[in-house]
Amino acid sequence: MARTYETRQLGGPALTSALLGAAIVLAVAYTTRSAVYAITVGALSLLLTRVDATLRTPFAIWLGATICIPIWFGVTVGGVQVPFATLLAVAALFFIATSGMSFQLNIYDWLVVALWAGTFIAWQFGGSPAFFSDATLRWSVPYFLVRLTVKQVGLEPVYRAFLAAGLVVAVWSVAEWATDVHMFADTGYTGIAQLKEIWQTIQLRNGHARSEAAFGHSIALGCFLAMLAPLAMRSRHPVVYWLVIAAGAAASLSRTAVLAVALSTLLALWSDYGRRKRASGRVLIIGVLAAAAYYVATSYTTVSSSTEVELSDSSTYRSFVLEQGLPLTQWIGTAPGIKGLFQSVDNAYLRLALQDGRLVALALLALMLCPLILAIFRRPGPATAGVAAMSVALTAVALITQWEMLVFALLATAASELEQLRATSVAAMDAHVIPSGKSES
Repeated sequence: MARTYETRQLGGPALTSALLGAAIVLAVAYTTRSAVYAITVGALSLLLTRVDATLRTPFAIWLGATICIPIWFGVTVGGVQVPFATLLAVAALFFIATSGMSFQLNIYDWLVVALWAGTFIAWQFGGSPAFFSDATLRWSVPYFLVRLTVKQVGLEPVYRAFLAAGLVVAVWSVAEWATDVHMFADTGYTGIAQLKEIWQTIQLRNGHARSEAAFGHSIALGCFLAMLAPLAMRSRHPVVYWLVIAAGAAASLSRTAVLAVALSTLLALWSDYGRRKRASGRVLIIGVLAAAAYYVATSYTTVSSSTEVELSDSSTYRSFVLEQGLPLTQWIGTAPGIKGLFQSVDNAYLRLALQDGRLVALALLALMLCPLILAIFRRPGPATAGVAAMSVALTAVALITQWEMLVFALLATAASELEQLRATSVAAMDAHVIPSGKSES
């Protein structure tokens, strides 16, 4: 039976999509002074709404804009840095929230609320107001946007939208690596100057520019693609799509991203999501994983002297920050004496512990361990397997740029998978209930 939706007074999802698409085009055209790029972004966003006939929601518009517009494209409101992707997420959440949809809270939802509340309490005890802002606008808003979207249209259209976005980013990543053309490396648009100064510069590895697309950081791009590897594996063309996703992650030249692809793929292979896969496809993917593992193992032991020093320095610095920073943390609030102590903190859990305290960091850790535990001990969905790999990746990369919004969007999808799994289990139990008055014999 086809799913039907109530047409809203504002004109329904089609009008909402058109208005948001037009807003994206105008905003990008004004800020970048590039009509071609603006039309491209708007067209891609609207294209994502057509991935499925029912997916005419603001979610797809937000997703298309998020993968195409850098984090420094935005405005500063009352001292708060608000990227365009965040503004679109708030607008999209408003449209969907007013449709009357609701969902049953589960452990993911409670932990997201606990994380948000923790950042607020930490702020009152001298913690970072920036993390409270992030927890509100970049974590909670995308999370509940996707939770409500899945409730409205189901998991399958959301899966397809994420996979389509991932394939676009993967091809973009490979193209950057092959051509060494980075469209945001030298844009005249200032936007949020502080964020632009941090994220616009393209990173190098062994003298070669690393692919970043619109993500502002190669690891953020690579880890976004790593989350989508399980979605590629359960698509109509699992091997082809997985190879495209893996190639895009590899083009980031990030060890963390490559290992995250391997982990999410292994978790996906751990379970077939209740669908049988061709043995040849599994063998091919496992073979490619083995080859990638061999390549990574050998390449990082036979690299040029400059790259070897770079990799060694990176690992040594991360270890130094962990050893020096962890003892400074307190249970709530900012650790004393850390201002200017570290150039950067790449570990997401440690960064949150230093700025807001151990309790808040433990809330994030608990939230990220949920999908990992479910992926290991229960039959996970593709989003669960993908975001589970991020629980490990976050030890090497902080929640940064628009990638942090996408992490929480995938967490919301995993929460919806858990809700669906429980509903299926209850239905199965009800089907085996013996009617009263009848014996089993």
